[in-house]
Amino acid sequence: MKNSKEPLLHQIKALREGDLSQAPCRLFTGRPPSVSQGLAIPQAFQDPGLRLISAPDARLVQGVSTPKLVHGDHIVHLPAARHKELAESEADAFVLSLDPGEPWPEDLRVGIRTADCLTWIGLWSNPRGRWLTAAHLGWRSFALGLHFKVMSQLSEHLGSTLTQSHYLGPCVFGKDYPCHQHDVGEALRKLDLQRQKEPGRLPVEPACYQAASPADATGEKLHPDLQLLCLLDFLRLGIPAADILMHRVNTAHCDTYPSHRFRGEKKQFHPKTRLLTFLELTSKKENP
Repeated sequence: MKNSKEPLLHQIKALREGDLSQAPCRLFTGRPPSVSQGLAIPQAFQDPGLRLISAPDARLVQGVSTPKLVHGDHIVHLPAARHKELAESEADAFVLSLDPGEPWPEDLRVGIRTADCLTWIGLWSNPRGRWLTAAHLGWRSFALGLHFKVMSQLSEHLGSTLTQSHYLGPCVFGKDYPCHQHDVGEALRKLDLQRQKEPGRLPVEPACYQAASPADATGEKLHPDLQLLCLLDFLRLGIPAADILMHRVNTAHCDTYPSHRFRGEKKQFHPKTRLLTFLELTSKKENP
C-alpha cells in the first residue's frame, strides 16, 4: 500500500479529505449503471465459490434471505444449510458456518439491507471450517461494538491459522451523516457496562467518532465516517490491509446508490428503496 510508513491516522485523515492515494487498504469506487442493476464486486473474496453483489434497489432482487434489522447488537448464528431462516430472525448481524470440506448450499443467497448505514461482509476460513459474517452498522450498532462482538464470538473457532476477506460497502458519511453526541454517548455508556460485565469480550475499544472526523463536529452533533472508523478498528485489530476492500461511495451524492435521508430531493426513487448487499454462488447468472 502507498505511504504504508506514515501514521495510520494521517492516512485515514487524508482518505477522509478525498485523497484516495493515501488509502491503507484496497479501494473500489465502482457504481452500477442504473438503480435497477446490481454490481458484482471484483475480487472481493478469496473463496472462489462465492461472489458479492451490491444492488441499489432491494425490491428488484428476489430470493435473498436477510434478517429484520433492529439497530442494535444482536447476532444470529446458523449453519449455512439453514440460511433461509435468516428471514425469520431479528438481528443486525449474522454468522453462517460450514464444517471442513462442506460446500456452500446451492441455493445460497444471503445479505444485508441498508438505507444509509454501513454494510460489512466478512469471510473467514481455516482447517476447522468456513464462516460468512454480515452486519448492518449504523452509529448505534457501531458504538455498541457490534463488529467487535462478531469477531469475539468467532474467536474460539478461528485460532491463529486463518484466511479472511472483508468488504465495507457504500453508505452516507462525514458531513452528510449528523448524529447527536448525547445519543452516541448513551450507546457508548451501554458498551462500557457490557465490557464490565463481560471482561475480555471486546479486544479493543471501538474507535472514537472524533478520531476520524474532528473537523466535522458542530455543536452537539458529530459527523462520523463509519467506513473509516470501521477500517481503523480492523487495522488496529491486526487485520491485514490487503484483506480489506472498501467500496468508497457516499450515497448522499450518488444517483445509482440512493441515500434514504436524501431521497426526498430525488423524486425518481421510491421511498422504500434500500441498498442490498448479498452473496451467492459464482454459478448464478450475472444479473440479480
